[in-house]
Amino acid sequence: MKAPEQFLDNPIITQKVDMYALGITFFRIIVHKYPVNEKTFQEQKMKLAKLKSIDRPSELKDDILWDLLSKLLEFDPDKRFSADEALQHPYFTSQEAKNDISPEQKRLASIASQAEQI
Repeated sequence: MKAPEQFLDNPIITQKVDMYALGITFFRIIVHKYPVNEKTFQEQKMKLAKLKSIDRPSELKDDILWDLLSKLLEFDPDKRFSADEALQHPYFTSQEAKNDISPEQKRLASIASQAEQI
């Protein structure tokens, strides 16, 4: 799948293409299908041209997760999340997200942080 801006005649490719790809990857893992599932790039281009945005799938119930995905899948690259913005999103920074971090993950993060200081 290509980001919408990649279908332009003279596309300007930035890191925002990677963020769109990340959104597609998350979408596929969570929903088990692609948001636009056309067989060829030409068909995908035509489908994206008709859409204004990716619709929320009915099986995706988590509002915070959908908010993150919709910002990663934003068609306008100027409005699409950067990596820094994505990492600051409540899906990753909320207390609930922090509670999901296992003691082993915290220990490994601490070791990595200490190694960076050396």
